[in-house]
Amino acid sequence: FGAACQGTLPTTPKVGLRDLSGKAVRIHLSDAAAGSPAALLLGLSRTRWGPIPLPLALDPFGFPGCKLYTSVDLILATSTGSTGLSKGYAFIDLPLRLSSTGKLTLHGQWLSLGLGKLAPGALSDAVLWRSQ
Repeated sequence: FGAACQGTLPTTPKVGLRDLSGKAVRIHLSDAAAGSPAALLLGLSRTRWGPIPLPLALDPFGFPGCKLYTSVDLILATSTGSTGLSKGYAFIDLPLRLSSTGKLTLHGQWLSLGLGKLAPGALSDAVLWRSQ
């Protein structure tokens, strides 16, 4: 529901969502900065983060053209591996079941932090899903 941005990275990070046989949800990051910190930002809202209306432009924080599309109710940190093509990837599995009729609506967006001359980084597109 929200567009990704290249920010200060050479590629634009992408988010993906996959059902793991009804036992978990895998949220993955691709085309990110390789070998660098990343964080999955999870939230319950796509319209407000506390008193702050969303989306929130992150240009003032050094992320040119980037917007935060989800409230940040939970941050899950990890680091990216490398595909061998200078592009990073990561994933996090959550013990949630996908459900089109689920009562819990979640929103997620990846933050890919660049190191050195690639800092601060970029944000992926945003994804919305329902869970039980």
